[in-house]
Amino acid sequence: MDDRCLMMKDYIIEYVQGSLRDEEKLMLISHLKYCLQCREELAITVKLSRLIISQEKKVPKDIKDTAFSLVKVDNKNNTLSNIRTSLEPLDQVYQALITTKKSIKLAFQFI
Repeated sequence: MDDRCLMMKDYIIEYVQGSLRDEEKLMLISHLKYCLQCREELAITVKLSRLIISQEKKVPKDIKDTAFSLVKVDNKNNTLSNIRTSLEPLDQVYQALITTKKSIKLAFQFI
């Protein structure tokens, strides 16, 4: 498999996903005319894509909406909790700096 075939593998995936640009599509078609290995790769990718799509189960909209709303709330709470937990050591550092500042001021009074 040469460098051109490696590039075409990416094009094959994009083609099957429907995201390949027209210019790239023409390059892929031109390449497939003479490359048996890439034609086989395309056939396998199309079959796998169809198999995956056929196995997909449809989830009712109300279940999806409920699940996503729970995830958003959960993530929001987790994020706030994580931020608070992350800031606790900074508060200790801040308090230590205040104490150090007071100590230095006190020391300068005696110099």
